Parts: sequence; structure tokens; C-alpha cells
Amino acid sequence: MHVRRAVALCLFLLLLTGSAASAAVTRVTLSAVGDITIGGDPRKGANVMGSEKYYARLNKRYRGGFLKKVRRRLKGITIANLESSFTTSRKFSDKSYVFRADPAYARILSRGGINVVTHANNHAGDFAGGARSTWAAVGARGIAYVGNGRSIIRKYKGVRIGFCAFNALNDMNPEPIVRVVQRLKKKCHLVVVSIHWGIEYRYRTSDDQRRLGRAAVDAGASLVLGHHSHVVGEIEKYRGAHIVYSLGTFSAPILTPQDMDTFIFTQSFKVDTATRRVKAGSPTIIPCSMSSRAKVNDGRPRILKGKAKKRVLRKIRSLG
Repeated sequence: MHVRRAVALCLFLLLLTGSAASAAVTRVTLSAVGDITIGGDPRKGANVMGSEKYYARLNKRYRGGFLKKVRRRLKGITIANLESSFTTSRKFSDKSYVFRADPAYARILSRGGINVVTHANNHAGDFAGGARSTWAAVGARGIAYVGNGRSIIRKYKGVRIGFCAFNALNDMNPEPIVRVVQRLKKKCHLVVVSIHWGIEYRYRTSDDQRRLGRAAVDAGASLVLGHHSHVVGEIEKYRGAHIVYSLGTFSAPILTPQDMDTFIFTQSFKVDTATRRVKAGSPTIIPCSMSSRAKVNDGRPRILKGKAKKRVLRKIRSLG
């Protein structure tokens, strides 16, 4: 009788231990999209595509619902690269293109399901004080701001996720990225790195990009997200982590390019908060067009289906 009780007690303890272990495992889903440009150039006329007033007309027509057609496919925590600033500043850089929007336009992102914006790119400094006012505008909408020396840690169901962003267009030195990633990795279960790099309209990954992306993973990155080329790029799996070399442009009605292909990248991670072990799931690629119209870019991305969907998936696979 005593033996039976002992066995029963052992089984009970095993079940209890197993339940505690499973309770420590949390599933976290991340979604990512490429460049989003809100607003436009204040120097250009109201009828010129890419002007601030042209965007205001589109915003009025669509009632701010630029991301309405894709909102339901953005799962978990969604990250986007913001290629403009929320500011009313009139002091701008001497450049061919500068992009700004009224800070109230930050609601376009929050309504569209964006949770984190990266702002380390070649347009973050278009306007004096633009980075600071953008940080305030998105923060007021509950959106995290990353870039310009600012990394963040967010806690989700007990899982600590570190986000950092870098503009590597003029400096492909991995050391600054490695230092930040290593620091975040000590405090976080997951580290997501955003890098602005590459050459516009170039599909193929350069050796410098590959070296930089892999250095981020070696330092502890769970996921590396790239953008700037405005076209889709290769997705590489390296040491168990994915490097998305270019997400493409997601929403930017500043011109109508020949190639309007883009996609949503989604990946889930199972995190054991007790042991800090992370198991990365297989990513999902959701092909999209950056416009709801075929011949004019209206800045409203839509999900592609059928032959168009298969064509974009083949394109991405062919770049690897």
C-alpha cells in the first residue's frame, strides 16, 4: 500500500513539474513590413505626387485607412520602418526629397496595427527636430520608437523583447550593431534588429549586407529586418535566425514604381521564460502590392492572391 502511495506521489509531482514547465513557455508572434512614408514634400505643389498636400488629399479620401486592406494579416507585434517625420518644422535639409506629416497623422499607424516604428534611415533627419517630434507623436499613440541611438525593451506575456535600429547606408561597420545587440541580449529573450542598407532598386544582397546581417545574428539577434532598396530581397536562414534583406516598400504614395511588389513577414517564437530557451517557428510570407490600384500608387497596400501571390513567392525564393 505504501509503495502505491509513493508511486502515485511521484506521478503527481512529475505532472506538477511538467505543468509548471509548460506554463513557462510563451508563444510570441512578430510581423514586419518595409518602408512606410506618411505625408510628403512641403515644397511641391498640391497636384504633384509625393507632395505633402497630395498626401493630405489621399488621407481625406481614404479617411486615414491606408493600411485597412492588410490590417487583419498583421499578427502579434508589428514593426514598420517609417521613412518620414511627424513634425511641423520648416527647417529642412538641402535634399531632392524631404518628407514630413502633421503629428496627428501618427494615427494612421496606430489604426493600421503598427506597434513599433524604426526611424533609423536617410529621411529621419530631413527636418530639424523631426526625430524628437516623431518619437513624441508615435508615443502618444502607444507606438514604440526605435532609432537615432534609441533601443527599447518591451515585455509581452513575460517575454522581454529588445528592438534596435541602424542606418547603415554610409557605414557598414558591424561593431556598433554588435555592441547594442549583445547588451540587449543580456536582458532579453528575443532581440529584433532593423537595418537600413543596400542600393535602391537592387534585388541582390551585397557581401557587406551579408557580413553585417550575420554579425548581428552572431551577437544574439533573433531576427534581422532590412529595407531601403524599395524592392523585395532575399531571406536567409543563418544559425537558426532569419535575415530579411529587404522587405520592400509597403506604403509610400510618392511615386508609381514599375515594381510594386512587397510582403508581410510573420514569425512566431516559443520562449521558455524559465530556461531562456527560444524555438523559432517557420516564417510566413504574405505577398502584397504596395497599392490597391494597378497603374497608380495610392499608398494602400493589398494582399495578393492566385498567380500574383505565387509570382512574388517565386521571386523571393529566386534571390536566395
